[in-house]
Amino acid sequence: MAKKAQESQYVSDTFVRTLWDQFEEAVSRTREVREQQRTAFLNAMKETLKFNEVTRNTLKTIFEETNKTNKELVSEIANSNTGLANNTEVTERFRPVLDQWNGVASRFNELATTPVKASFDILEGIEKQLEKSTESYISYAKQTQESWDSVADEYIKVSRNYHEDFAHRLEDSYRTLTTSAK
Repeated sequence: MAKKAQESQYVSDTFVRTLWDQFEEAVSRTREVREQQRTAFLNAMKETLKFNEVTRNTLKTIFEETNKTNKELVSEIANSNTGLANNTEVTERFRPVLDQWNGVASRFNELATTPVKASFDILEGIEKQLEKSTESYISYAKQTQESWDSVADEYIKVSRNYHEDFAHRLEDSYRTLTTSAK
């Protein structure tokens, strides 16, 4: 009870407590903002990757439709036989040439699509690795920050106590000085 009465008689207590309470609130807000920034960054990264995937799928679809159209054109040209369909002998003579033409066209199509497909596969792999790396970095940064936060919290606690003790000693010195002057 005597200690409580002594603590309440210090004029500086309200100032010191208010100062340190505001500082701790500012630190707490900073930590919350930091966590929100990490979450926002990760969400933005994931949204960007989703957008890239949708764009890539759209390009794949366009490319596949183009290939399908090209195959249909080659097939139509091969089947039309340039108006010689009535002559069975001519048609049979040109059948191997037309088959070769279809084979060349399909191989050319494969050659043309291979780099595009490979590029899309590489991009997908890079994006997946980027997402994993980002998540692991954020996790590591969060763990590191939490360990430093505990050190900072302890430092704040000790600093607050030292500040209060200093203010109390200063007031006690002032009281002793004013008491002896009377």
